[in-house]
Amino acid sequence: MIKPQPIAINQEAGFSLLETIIAIIVATTFTLITLQTIVIGALFKSKALKRSEAINVVQQDLEVIRSQTARYKRSSLASAAVSGATSVTVASSSSNFEANDEIRIGSAGTYTISSVSGTTLNLGSGLSQNVNADDTVAAIGSCDAADVNSGFADQFRDFRHGSNESNDSTLTYQETGTKSDRTYTIEVTFTPKNQEPFDVLIVEHRVYDLSASEFSSASDDTKEEALLTENYSEVIPYAAFEC
Repeated sequence: MIKPQPIAINQEAGFSLLETIIAIIVATTFTLITLQTIVIGALFKSKALKRSEAINVVQQDLEVIRSQTARYKRSSLASAAVSGATSVTVASSSSNFEANDEIRIGSAGTYTISSVSGTTLNLGSGLSQNVNADDTVAAIGSCDAADVNSGFADQFRDFRHGSNESNDSTLTYQETGTKSDRTYTIEVTFTPKNQEPFDVLIVEHRVYDLSASEFSSASDDTKEEALLTENYSEVIPYAAFEC
């Protein structure tokens, strides 16, 4: 009977060249995958941060717009006034009342502003009755607007622009991110809705991951690629609710 011979194992033998190469390839592959994952994660994090900042920019501007619509051509009396008085004092000078505005004061009827000095509205005629502090003062000249160019929406859009605009109009400005220090370009397009009573203003925001110089020279395709967020809103100046 032939007995099998035991296989001799060299305990000091190292890895073969092939095994070493395979080990290096596997280790390199895992390292590259790990690095790629880290890079992709960083890119997604950067993109998410920019988009978050872009959304915040839009929200902040909408808050400003809503605050302005609440005050535009509308305020309240800071103090009472007696019948026959030819001036009244409103609570805020930021209501944008102007000479020749037709206004309603509480239940005392309508009057035409002859001039404005700070928070004092000088009237073309005396009050028909006593009025109380906190009574509402609102411009009503656009309540019966004949077309889209004379409604409250168009008036408020002109106020935001600081000039007399028509049709669609766009403001472009820059904001810096609070965390990334990246400069973004914001486009805000205002469109008065061509529907009676012409008091609805469409506001569209678009935020781009482009600085002012980058935006000015960018093609339409580049702008679309750099678009971080966009938003559609409709606002109504509160004075329109006093009609």
